[in-house]
Amino acid sequence: MGALAIITLAGSELLAHLPRSLGVNLKQITLTISLFAWALGTLWIPYLLVMDIQKLAGKQSVPLWITIFPWIRLAYRGKYRIYTIEAWSRVFPAGMYTACTFSLANTSGYYFLESISFYWCWFALLVWLFTLIGTIHSLTADENIR
Repeated sequence: MGALAIITLAGSELLAHLPRSLGVNLKQITLTISLFAWALGTLWIPYLLVMDIQKLAGKQSVPLWITIFPWIRLAYRGKYRIYTIEAWSRVFPAGMYTACTFSLANTSGYYFLESISFYWCWFALLVWLFTLIGTIHSLTADENIR
């Protein structure tokens, strides 16, 4: 999802800065490729969310709040904590998807995409925050062991 978001962001920025002298065809091709990359990235989201939920929820019996929003386990200190350094690999694609969707909305004229980027931004911010808290907990727990 992150690579597709980068392609979308690059395409939408190129679209915004293409000179008019190059013609409509190049702009249309750039817009089509950007929209296609964005659509593919969007199609990845349900798959990645299901895989993340399966990984974070695990096979053990967990409370309902973990089943509904399993990313909170990244920041949790109790027995349900599952933070690993790989948790940061969730943060970049979520942020890039937000940035590319916002940029694509502004350069393409499809302004309904701005609402997607607005709500996705809050989700990405929560995942970032939980991952940061998990990192801090992990660092302080390691210091207490020494």
